[in-house]
Amino acid sequence: MIISLKDKLYAVQSSEVDEITGPQKWTEVPKAPQWVLGLINLRGNILSLIDFDKFLNNHGNTQQEEKLCYNNTVIIKSGKRKVALALGDVEEVVDVDESHIQLMDEQVNDAVEGVLLRNDRVINLINLPTLFSENEG
Repeated sequence: MIISLKDKLYAVQSSEVDEITGPQKWTEVPKAPQWVLGLINLRGNILSLIDFDKFLNNHGNTQQEEKLCYNNTVIIKSGKRKVALALGDVEEVVDVDESHIQLMDEQVNDAVEGVLLRNDRVINLINLPTLFSENEG
């Protein structure tokens, strides 16, 4: 699944996506990391809502960021754990041949494990285990 944030494209494996829904109201959590918007109640399930842009691009960065246009909530699963991502737009769901994925030799950003080229655009492949390990606790 390809998603857009500002002027960048990201991909997550659609097998890891549980649901796509609209924006959700959240309850803020004191002392949460800057990229955690808060908690949402999705049909009785309490999930952390992650500002996906801040998670990917603002680790430890205290510069003023423009506010993300939050259009969608994507529920990501890993085993029994789930997390909600607040993000811009879901562009499309496509099949990608693994040979088109170029894994990173060096991790510049722990959340990005590789890139792929599609229609002359670079798409960052998200490392979902990192998302869950960063969100634990």
